[in-house]
Amino acid sequence: MNKKISLGLIASSVLFAGNLSADTLSEAFENGKVSGEIKSQYFQKESNNSETTSIWTNGGNLSYKTGSFYGLSAGVTFQVASTTAEDLDEKPDAFDADQNVSGAVMSESYLQYTRGNTTAKLGRQYISTPLVAGSGTRIFKESFEAYTIQNSDLPNTTITASYVTKFQGRTDVNEGAPKFNKLGDGVYSVYVTNNSIENLNLAGQYVKATDMTTDNKDITLYYLNGSYDFGAFKLGAQYYGSDDDNTADTGYYLNNRDGYLYALKASTNIGGLSLGVAYSEVSEKVEYLHIT
Repeated sequence: MNKKISLGLIASSVLFAGNLSADTLSEAFENGKVSGEIKSQYFQKESNNSETTSIWTNGGNLSYKTGSFYGLSAGVTFQVASTTAEDLDEKPDAFDADQNVSGAVMSESYLQYTRGNTTAKLGRQYISTPLVAGSGTRIFKESFEAYTIQNSDLPNTTITASYVTKFQGRTDVNEGAPKFNKLGDGVYSVYVTNNSIENLNLAGQYVKATDMTTDNKDITLYYLNGSYDFGAFKLGAQYYGSDDDNTADTGYYLNNRDGYLYALKASTNIGGLSLGVAYSEVSEKVEYLHIT
């Protein structure tokens, strides 16, 4: 049995300066926003043979976003961390992939332009969608280098299209700060949300990851989610699917990423009591392309 204890302490401060709309470039910089966090995290793991390892890492981040200059703005975020204490004698590489890190990285560096209901963003940026998302649960938050455009011209509908070229993880797996690494020939994503019908929320995402594996495979991911509030109770359904261009199923787990997962849920409230029932199923052969 693996046990993990985490302690997180985050102190945040945000400074605002004036109106975020400016008539000159100098005003756009003067009207910018500075924000930051201080983080302290402690993790402990216990393996099946009762060997214990632990690590204490401290760090934080500092962000600056300019005000808007005729719809144009820019932002930058630096993250920094240092391993303060560790007990890794039993397993030196226990936290190499997520928490054993000292150094700094510029995780955001982007230009953004908004006109009407459309916003375009290019450069290093944080992304949060069901199939392409950066986790922030460790000392370094994951980030992407991407081109993103979002539009909400259609009533009650938001469409987000992205082309992701690089990914920044939690560490460099060698006790150093993470770098932005190329994602094959790129990852294409279209994410749509809609609530045109009262009490009904719908979402769907399509992702095409090209040349992502050592055998040059293209991998396709699907996501569908729907929920309806009947008042007395709620119903929800969710579906994930994955497939690649490997037409020959050899029977080996790592050679075929075709698969699916679906779940159904019903919930209600009776007085102060919340009740729910859910069912899910996963295909026998599925490997997630975790683009996070």
